[in-house]
Amino acid sequence: MPFSTPEAITVHIASQRELRNILKHCITVLSAAPNQLQAVMQELQEVGADDLVQLLAEELDFSFASPINPHLSQHKDHAHKKLRHCLQQQSSNLTVTVALRLTMYTTKHSSEKNIHEVDIQTLAQNDLANSDVRKGLQELTTDGLLDWHGEEKVQLTSAQLKRLSRFYKEE
Repeated sequence: MPFSTPEAITVHIASQRELRNILKHCITVLSAAPNQLQAVMQELQEVGADDLVQLLAEELDFSFASPINPHLSQHKDHAHKKLRHCLQQQSSNLTVTVALRLTMYTTKHSSEKNIHEVDIQTLAQNDLANSDVRKGLQELTTDGLLDWHGEEKVQLTSAQLKRLSRFYKEE
């Protein structure tokens, strides 16, 4: 789709660079887990991200000469989980921040084993106002990830919690 103005092109390119830098940072974090790093680097190579692979390989002193691990798919799954979490942590998107906090701070409801809950104040903490948390919760509800109707305590199922752990949205 063509861009309507030069400014729109510039904003698009800048956001792509920013997202690429965040992804690069998150992949770099995987260097502490060489098998997971190998799985992600191989996957990037398979999808044709050769310039990113080359840049990361140089920065991380990574080589494809290592023998391929027989449990590569398991390492890939663990790497994807770490990458998702890192991307969520790096996001400045309010809805992503609220989704991440829901996955971090909910506790099992004492009377029902499949229900988790957290209060708005716990999600707000020091850096978000209650109104911001409510706005993020409303967006997650609109996206079909929560069933929340303005209560002070947010209740969700294990399945909803799992979907939220995978939630990411660009600005």
